[in-house]
Amino acid sequence: MPEPALAPDRTAEGIAAIGIRVVIQTGEKAFAAVDGVDLTVRRGETMALVGESGCGKSLTALALIGLLPPSARCEVSSLRIGGVEAGDGSPRAWRSIRGRLAGFVPQDANGALNPVFTIGYQLTAALRLHHPTCRSDANRSAVNLLDRMKLHNPARVMGAYPHQLSGGMRQRVALALALSGRPAVLIADEPTTALDVTVKRDILELLSNIQREQQLATLFITHDIGAMHNFASHLAVMYAGRIVEIGPAATLLANPEHPYTRALLSARPYIGQGRARLAEIPGQVPAAGEALSGCRFAPRCREVMNICRSDPPPHSIGTDHLTACHLVAGRTDRPS
Repeated sequence: MPEPALAPDRTAEGIAAIGIRVVIQTGEKAFAAVDGVDLTVRRGETMALVGESGCGKSLTALALIGLLPPSARCEVSSLRIGGVEAGDGSPRAWRSIRGRLAGFVPQDANGALNPVFTIGYQLTAALRLHHPTCRSDANRSAVNLLDRMKLHNPARVMGAYPHQLSGGMRQRVALALALSGRPAVLIADEPTTALDVTVKRDILELLSNIQREQQLATLFITHDIGAMHNFASHLAVMYAGRIVEIGPAATLLANPEHPYTRALLSARPYIGQGRARLAEIPGQVPAAGEALSGCRFAPRCREVMNICRSDPPPHSIGTDHLTACHLVAGRTDRPS
């Protein structure tokens, strides 16, 4: 049997979502933790969804893959993954999408792997589920897939249990599992959070190479906006359940327009900073379920105005660059 190619069908689409709304039910109270998010990630693109903890990034990712917790429900105007309409969001609809069309890399690889089964058992089971074949062929394919993940001695890794691997090795196994179905879309939820700097760099490089070679549509969830400089083609900055700025990564990193985007970049440490204090964003992200009106960042914004009591409309300030901020709403569009 030929080895499974990581490249999916090149005619398939990426992510096209309009009006994602994730509603959390707590007793008799319900609130929107994600409120009206539009995302488009085309084949060959990597979009980084960035923001502080509690902004709704992970809930957005889980909504796109149909893995929301029981207390949450997704309301969306339109959602297509890999060219397939998510439909009514039923378990049957998601089974036709999850794995084969969209792979998911969780934040906690150790928690996502079953501790009582070997890596080989789990990976061959995934391969046989998506592409039925005999066990021996699936085993050879699994070894080959681990080798592509740059794991030393993949045959030994096959016989290991999750606890016998390092954090970086477990994350590579999680990536192999996500790619076992040959998806068109890859969603990674902060997969480098618990890793040291060197391992984080290696994982990002591996993800970048796979994305580029296989032309995947990749959504990468992170709180580190600066680390996306050489990784993401596009950035979407999220705050309190909404996208406040979105556009090409090079544009946003060089010329951020929204005060929150600028604050995130200013708060990032850099080499040569010495003992200088880090810039900080005053206040904190609104608590879940907190009543919000107007610009959601206004209570923490150093440039707040009276008009910020009303919702800022998305404003185009260049090719594919949108910002929801009253500061730029009256400016003349600039050429790209």
